[in-house]
Amino acid sequence: MASRAAALLVAVAVAAVLFAAASAQETDLGVPPAPAPVTGAAAGAAASALDVACSVVLSVLVAGGLMQ
Repeated sequence: MASRAAALLVAVAVAAVLFAAASAQETDLGVPPAPAPVTGAAAGAAASALDVACSVVLSVLVAGGLMQ
């Protein structure tokens, strides 16, 4: 039982050291830039793909309900 507690303590200590090392390496670069809005043909294609995906999901749900 004592060996399990010691192993757990070592694992927690190693995790704390790794977390501290990773935190020390982070640099604050300020606020990241906002992503560009999707416009034009790309927006139309995305909306069309979303419409098709929603239609497929709805069709599958309706077909599954009718099969019951």
